[in-house]
Amino acid sequence: MISITKNIRKAEQALRARGKQDFFGNHVGLELYQTQLGLVGLARIGGHVAGIALAFGMTVVAYDPYVSAEQADSLGVALTPSLSDLLAASDVVSLHLPLNDEPRHLINAERIAQMKSGAILINTSRGGLVKEAALLEALETGHLFGAGLDLTDPEPAPPDNPSLHRNDVIVTPHVASATQAGKDRLYEIAITQVLPYLRGERPANLVNPEVWKD
Repeated sequence: MISITKNIRKAEQALRARGKQDFFGNHVGLELYQTQLGLVGLARIGGHVAGIALAFGMTVVAYDPYVSAEQADSLGVALTPSLSDLLAASDVVSLHLPLNDEPRHLINAERIAQMKSGAILINTSRGGLVKEAALLEALETGHLFGAGLDLTDPEPAPPDNPSLHRNDVIVTPHVASATQAGKDRLYEIAITQVLPYLRGERPANLVNPEVWKD
């Protein structure tokens, strides 16, 4: 989100080109302060992102039919009644939901058309949530200011993926959580779930509880 609003990729390429130019005068970026972040999904990760955005001086709204208004309010977030309302009012839209049959290509041409002109789309969830052809069209026409993608569809992005060659798109290869501390937590959590199973005990975070027979 920060890299896109500050137009980091375009500025870096201009600097590497070493041409004589007015970098300050030619650079156009956006401020996050006093803008609105729309979170599609307000579970653990979405809630954490909300706290960071609030520290930037942003207002935060969310669409999540599984979260109560009281839960959202405790995070400083207002719930919107529909996804359309969120898209129409948000300067930045960030996706934080799983991929299943229902939301595949949730962000398609119709949904992108509902977004504010000059808005930014961030996807660090699953590549299949976004119809990339529709996103590229919106960037090409200038409807969207930029996009930040940690995932693509397919994944990883092939070298000829147009997103890799645009200054208004930041693409990373599904490494948003790949810090050393993040990897350590992943291994630790996995081990703490396996050990109870080996002792014949029910793991605390069993995703499919129907398979466990006491």
